[in-house]
Amino acid sequence: MNLVVPQKPDVVTGSEDEKDSTTDDEDESQAARSYRAMNMLKQDLSIPGMPSVLIKNPDQAGLLAKDLFAGLSVSNRKRYSTLHIRELLDALLEAYPEKVMAAASSGGKQGIQEHLGPLLSTDQTLTVLTHLVCYGCTGRKGIASAEKSAQHTANLYHQNIRNQYKIGIGQRKKFVRACMDFQLLDRLAKTIRTSSTETDLGEESCDAILTMIELIGYPPEDIPQQRMQQTNNNEDKISVGEDVLLSPLATSDWWAALLDTLCQPTCTPQQRLAISRTCMQAFSLATGNSSRICKSHAPATDATEQASGNIVEEKEEKLANRLIEWGLTDKIHAALVTQLPLLIKALDLPNHDILNYQATFSTSTDGVAATSDNDVLMIRHPGM
Repeated sequence: MNLVVPQKPDVVTGSEDEKDSTTDDEDESQAARSYRAMNMLKQDLSIPGMPSVLIKNPDQAGLLAKDLFAGLSVSNRKRYSTLHIRELLDALLEAYPEKVMAAASSGGKQGIQEHLGPLLSTDQTLTVLTHLVCYGCTGRKGIASAEKSAQHTANLYHQNIRNQYKIGIGQRKKFVRACMDFQLLDRLAKTIRTSSTETDLGEESCDAILTMIELIGYPPEDIPQQRMQQTNNNEDKISVGEDVLLSPLATSDWWAALLDTLCQPTCTPQQRLAISRTCMQAFSLATGNSSRICKSHAPATDATEQASGNIVEEKEEKLANRLIEWGLTDKIHAALVTQLPLLIKALDLPNHDILNYQATFSTSTDGVAATSDNDVLMIRHPGM
């Protein structure tokens, strides 16, 4: 195969014009070869009911995953290389999740740093990291709320639980332990705090955190056949350490670092949005009040049913909140209470006699009102 995995650049002699022309031609041809190779491998992996021809066994898939992780660690890789590696890693993860997780966690602490570290460096690869972690913690792909639909939610939850894709408990525990050694949640929070030059990186890191909390904290209930099979295999409610992986959320330092960045004058609008979403929605998920899990889905209807005036009752899906079961919700609340002064500073509210202030109507265009006594600037209520 000709999938282009970045390597160290070779020394090229000759004039500058010749170098530029040669480089452009090589880039175009390499990009084309890389795309064809990636497409062939993806199609070979995704044909239902047909054995793979190019990747003949799981061990080959694991070796390929190691090469792809190594390719992402090269600093001078081209954009097309990153995109093609991401696409192929995602396809491998669908077909051989256990082998990809084994490749990611191989080599001890140094190996997990080399394999997962590059996935945090660009918004193009954070989805692969999210899927990896959700597979390790729940045995399911990390399907974000935004990707769900009224008709297909259940199918998306369960389509990756077929027997041939089952992941061993031992491998899942090993991978989750490697993610804890990697300090995954701390690194994702740091990516949000330091992503001022990358417009989408902070938002993607925020989505990664929220998707992980959602999928780990609210695992979908198994369908009856799968529940019966798990009971027979004594695998019901087996923990692989996912509660410990989310434990940084219960520490004051994790929240303080985000809120402190929010208070800095150098904080960009993109950072403010990502940090605000992370703080608000993570706590909403912990308490069970998030719109990501409080959804009412109506069953699919066709145009004839709608035209006939039939009333379709909405079906509300109730999921157990494991964060409450683990005691994590109470700990998150306690950690946030200790950060109230910093939170008020981040909101830029008056810092004295705050309860004595009253919202006032304003006709000014700047949305700020002043009191008649001492002309203290007031923050206009968004609903006014």
